[in-house]
Amino acid sequence: IKKIIISGAYLKNADLRGLDLRTNDLEGASLHGSRISGAYFPSDYSAAEIRLSVEVGTRLRKGM
Repeated sequence: IKKIIISGAYLKNADLRGLDLRTNDLEGASLHGSRISGAYFPSDYSAAEIRLSVEVGTRLRKGM
């Protein structure tokens, strides 16, 4: 699978470790409590944006 549209998904406590998500649409997804070590994220999302989503559950926004 080359691209999965995950926009708007609520991925609470998901195990995303080691996944390559660089080609996926994550706009509006929440990663609250997810395990993300070793995962690759699209460059549209800053490390701070991803961290906030994991720690607090905010929705991912491109370019923030």
